[in-house]
Amino acid sequence: MGILEFFGILFFLIAVFIIINEKYFRIPQSIEITLMAIFVSILSLGLDYLGILDFHGLGLVLLTEHIFSRVFLEGFLIYLLFASSLHVNGSYLRKESLLIFGLTTITVFLTTLIYGTILWLSFPFIGISIDWLTALIMGSLVANTDPIAVMSIFKKVGLSIKMETLISGESLLNDGVGFTLFILLWNLKEAQIDLHPLAVVEVLSLEILGGILAGLLTGLVCIRMLKIIRDGAGAVMISISIITLLLVFANRFHFSGPLASIVLGLMVGHQHQNITVLQNRKGEFYTFWAIVDKLLVSVLFVLIGLHLPVDRFSLAIFSAAGIAIGASLVSRYLSLLVPLVLLDPHHVIQLGVQKTAILLTWSGLKGALSLALAVTLPASIGGEFLVPVIYAVVVFSIVVQGLTVSALYRKLMKTI
Repeated sequence: MGILEFFGILFFLIAVFIIINEKYFRIPQSIEITLMAIFVSILSLGLDYLGILDFHGLGLVLLTEHIFSRVFLEGFLIYLLFASSLHVNGSYLRKESLLIFGLTTITVFLTTLIYGTILWLSFPFIGISIDWLTALIMGSLVANTDPIAVMSIFKKVGLSIKMETLISGESLLNDGVGFTLFILLWNLKEAQIDLHPLAVVEVLSLEILGGILAGLLTGLVCIRMLKIIRDGAGAVMISISIITLLLVFANRFHFSGPLASIVLGLMVGHQHQNITVLQNRKGEFYTFWAIVDKLLVSVLFVLIGLHLPVDRFSLAIFSAAGIAIGASLVSRYLSLLVPLVLLDPHHVIQLGVQKTAILLTWSGLKGALSLALAVTLPASIGGEFLVPVIYAVVVFSIVVQGLTVSALYRKLMKTI
């Protein structure tokens, strides 16, 4: 089977699953995509086992021969983050920028530290040897949350604009910070960066501040160009060209392309009322980027599902997955308490610190970014257990937490 046939079958299976869900189940998009990925993965393994179709084998080739790593890290990711950031309320995000920035940075760093330490201390008891830096890399993976996943679930709950922006803004921005921290830890592991603290701070500053500045500059250019255009197709072409140019400069000058892409998307989304072609939220521009987001995430989940070594699952991997799920909840809750206490959000939401931390913990659904970054790691980092463990954390968060977070929100609101 060739690559063209592989993606043809893959897109057909995705379409069939979407139709089935729309007709019979109507579950939220993020849960739909996750269940679809599991279904396609199991189906492909069955076809491969029966000798009917080597769908699973070709999927593994795409992932293991660095094709996926190169295409995702150098391309798909910034398009996904741009599409995600278009719908965040820019006015309120700017008003509460200190709170959201604190939640983003402090939470990501503390989650990585706490999660990594828990795994480093506990994994040896189940027979898995792991060094602290590898555990921290895993922590940086689960520190990322998916804003599209959680907001698609909260859509029918009736969140206030303040709460919606707090959740989506924190989830979106921690993707950029988490990705930057992941790259830093990876380079440290591979000894590509000096371990001296000043060198680490220098790299972080260049990545984060450079990414924000690049996003602001390209945002101004993009908005100026979009104000001239009157048709949606032209606006789509401009946005694609600007994002691609941003990717080129990110690789050339070594700043965070994902963070720059998020800032660019926030600026464009915030100015939509002042740009004629973007005033219709159901127009060609937003429709195109919504399709890109769903298609890329669907393909991503299925490809990573094909990567799972189900024939080599063991009690140790299942135990590691259970520890990792518990550690992800504990580390996120503890890391949220610090910025919430320091920045006193009582004027923003009425739940109070502990209940807000509980809600943000349970609504911190993991998504495509965590999985994709796990797959890009070489076998020398984490071995065969890393991807299944991260996959288990993501599936648990989307399916279990995703199906119950709306009920949790209603219950917490009743206690006010």
